[in-house]
Amino acid sequence: MRSPRVRRTPALAVMLCLSCAGPAAAQITAFVGGGALVPTESFSDVADVGWLVTAGLRRTAPGSRLALGIEGVYGRAAHGTTGERSELYGGGARLGYTLYEREPVSFEISAVVDGLVHAHKSESFPGLDSNRSGLAAGAGATLRTWVGSVRPFTQGSYVRGFGGLDSTAFPTRWAGVTVGVSVPLG
Repeated sequence: MRSPRVRRTPALAVMLCLSCAGPAAAQITAFVGGGALVPTESFSDVADVGWLVTAGLRRTAPGSRLALGIEGVYGRAAHGTTGERSELYGGGARLGYTLYEREPVSFEISAVVDGLVHAHKSESFPGLDSNRSGLAAGAGATLRTWVGSVRPFTQGSYVRGFGGLDSTAFPTRWAGVTVGVSVPLG
């Protein structure tokens, strides 16, 4: 069963984004991306490089360097050749700040807080499947460019779980490299 904090985190992120409603000219974009999930520290002792996908919404106000977004993430990393794997999924809020923007390129740094589940699956011993849930936080850097009306991006990030989500049995720390595209809505 998931922790009440994890169930509330996505709802709180949506409420925060909606409460920041500002000028009607605010830019809202939808994004989707995919890439590599690279386990770090003790997580790399048990898991191989895997893959991840992410999708969400991002909002910026005209003339502002701040962006607020909500996102979901799903990733998978195998544990060698044992038939075991880690699945990481959840969602939360991202706050970004644009350091550089000059057409057609922008560079942004960001912080993220997610409600996350780390599920351990075993094909050989399904009775040993288990999971942990909790909060995770991370930081990232994103490079965007314009191509017509869409904005392709490349993002590097680091995410770390807290509490039971980053225990000896469930190390949850990874770096991610993601490529994707943002599309303006409306």
